[in-house]
Amino acid sequence: MRRLVTQLLKRTYMTTVKLASQLGNSGSSQQRVVYILTFPDNNDQLIQQLKQSVEVKQLVILYDKKLVQEVVQYQSLGIECIAINSGQFFAKGLAMLKQAKVVVIDNYIAFLGAITFDKTTKVYQIWHASGAIKCFGWEDPKTKQRTTADQKRFQAVYDATDYYVVGSQEMADVFESSYHQPRTKMLVTGVPRTDYFFDLKNKEQAQLKFKQLFPEAQHKQVVLYAPTYRESELSVKKWQEQLPELSDDYFVLGKVHPHMMSQLSSETLTNLQMDLRGLSLRELLYSIDVLITDYSSIPFEYELANPKGITIYYTFDLDDYQQTVGVQSDFYQRFGIRPVLSKKTLNQAFNQLTANQNGRLKSWNQANDGAATKRLVQHIEQQLKK
Repeated sequence: MRRLVTQLLKRTYMTTVKLASQLGNSGSSQQRVVYILTFPDNNDQLIQQLKQSVEVKQLVILYDKKLVQEVVQYQSLGIECIAINSGQFFAKGLAMLKQAKVVVIDNYIAFLGAITFDKTTKVYQIWHASGAIKCFGWEDPKTKQRTTADQKRFQAVYDATDYYVVGSQEMADVFESSYHQPRTKMLVTGVPRTDYFFDLKNKEQAQLKFKQLFPEAQHKQVVLYAPTYRESELSVKKWQEQLPELSDDYFVLGKVHPHMMSQLSSETLTNLQMDLRGLSLRELLYSIDVLITDYSSIPFEYELANPKGITIYYTFDLDDYQQTVGVQSDFYQRFGIRPVLSKKTLNQAFNQLTANQNGRLKSWNQANDGAATKRLVQHIEQQLKK
């Protein structure tokens, strides 16, 4: 019953978006760029450079309400910002979106599949990760179990994108197979969010901030547990049960999804510091000596932040995860990665850390060289000139 209600609500919402978008004038504004912002700390430099571009006469941000604090900085730059989850979105935002010459999205945006854009409008997708280990789209086992109507709705959204912005051919291959998209849509300009890791000032400021916030970590090896999101409480409990206890030589931090955090028991987290004290993940990566993760995309950026760091792939539930979510075909074997499958083996891994040194994921950062934002803005400017 609950699933039927959810399906009905989704269809009603999509129908409303479709009808509302048809009320506005057709054609695209030659100078308007609309950025749909749903993912935090993702492309601040891109937004600022678009604002400064002489080719962009109007920049509008449509944002998820959960990012209201982040949007404040963009409003201070004079950018018009409209919440997607608001009446103003239907009254004004949809028309501005439909008439944009360029649309930039940072995630899967469901309502895009219900909008018929002018043929001159181009949609750019900038994913919030520069690499992928777990499966999504058509590669996710759950997608094939969805209704035909759902599958058509998913594909309509995938097809609505004209350019998939990636940092490598590796990621281009993933989008091709996961979204059933042609190679011609893959734009290997680099992922803008990775430019952050090529600014020496960012590194110096982040490391200083870490020392000031975590004085107790001095003279210890800093370890970060960063598991991917797990849906069920049972999976979260299993993850917590597999956490090993490290000696006092290590300072251990934990970064988990807020939903997972609410399901964890504080009784067994005494040796795990879950409060990052205001540090963002990208700031934190500069000061991490050992990253313990599983199917998350964090390792791709960690290699940029700390090329000499250690990454341990702790996949104690690998068999189950492959069945329920999926892992990119032969990912570990292809890149010479030996996933750790038990708590005992994880403890042993700390006796030979150099065996897991970063460097295996270089091919995923092919175009992530610090100039990704510049190249993408140039590509968008060329589109605006047409």
